[in-house]
Amino acid sequence: MKKTLFLLWFAITTVHLMAQTGLHVGFALGPQYTRMINNEAIDPSAKGFSYKTTFGRAGLFKLGYNVVPPIGFYVAVAYSVQGQDYETVDSLGKQSITSRRATYIKVPLMLHTTSTPGPVMFTMDIGPQIGMLRAASYTVNGTPIVTAFPTTLLWKPTDVAIAWAIGAEFCPTSAVHFLIQHRGDYGLLDFENKKVSTNGIPFYPTNRKRTNNLTLGLSVGVEFVITGGHSKTTRHFKGKTWRNNWR
Repeated sequence: MKKTLFLLWFAITTVHLMAQTGLHVGFALGPQYTRMINNEAIDPSAKGFSYKTTFGRAGLFKLGYNVVPPIGFYVAVAYSVQGQDYETVDSLGKQSITSRRATYIKVPLMLHTTSTPGPVMFTMDIGPQIGMLRAASYTVNGTPIVTAFPTTLLWKPTDVAIAWAIGAEFCPTSAVHFLIQHRGDYGLLDFENKKVSTNGIPFYPTNRKRTNNLTLGLSVGVEFVITGGHSKTTRHFKGKTWRNNWR
């Protein structure tokens, strides 16, 4: 058993892995915790506002280019289902659960960085993102609200956000990498359409605070190195590190 473990350790610590420049294509998906940040109920007569834990899901396709081993850029197209449930109490003491859901197509433009090339690399990405609303729902105790306009008009058609990802990249080969990351985004602007009304009566209460989208997710994925030359390698052996140039 000890001999087997030693051989496994030796194979890992002496492996050559190339962090390649060039074109990278990847896919990822996973669950996400979501919140619409505003602790005021939409119904002004409701009391005792309380957030309920709300989950959604997201998946993305990304296309990127690594300029040098630790730095690259990528653009992604993501599908995100998110929203918020909250609980309130009416004047008679009856509890109600309001549920709002939104589906966005998001396009982040990300700066991608990694640690020193090796069998496992730390990754960190950050950049601006625009989200395009595709669908929306609004229910109270499971019953959709009735409006004279499509539910999507309760939201603005776009949501501008800052997006990020932090995690690890596992590199069994120079051409196929596996990723596990925390991915998230935070909307910078109020996504509610405060101008929407019915017969001149605003849907949202006057002077309602702004509402921001937030997602915090766990994402797993795979990335393929399509083009590019070998740039740097790092060899680890008995606590020492050698760096070599590859052409």
